Amino acid sequence: MPTIRLIAVLNHLGPQARFALAEALDQVAPGHDIDSEALFEQFVRELDNISPLWQRVPENMVMPD
Repeated sequence: MPTIRLIAVLNHLGPQARFALAEALDQVAPGHDIDSEALFEQFVRELDNISPLWQRVPENMVMPD
């Protein structure tokens, strides 16, 4: 199985991931008073604290160049 650096992938997808998180936050907590940028940054930090640096993923989740 290939391995990925999950945090690096999230950071690479930064703008798209941040937008998706902001949209999800608007859906589950309309009218919220939460900074979605700060939430994304904290989410990545928390994930980094609890997950191994490298994550194994099934072959069908990656495609070679």
